[in-house]
Amino acid sequence: MERRGPVPWPRLIVVVKSGDFFRFLINHGISELLDRVKKVATECYKLEREDDFKNSKPVQLLNELLENKR
Repeated sequence: MERRGPVPWPRLIVVVKSGDFFRFLINHGISELLDRVKKVATECYKLEREDDFKNSKPVQLLNELLENKR
């Protein structure tokens, strides 16, 4: 097989935008890896954002309303 060198960026962008790149990954068993990466990234993002959410003004107001109702 002939080695061609790096793919020019414009060509790579066209391939990625067309969806063929992701079909290639899925058809070669990479989809399981992508699923695991997505799961880990989602969990990390969730943990990082959870404290900010709990301390947000809307949540504080809802908590105050619930406390006043009791």
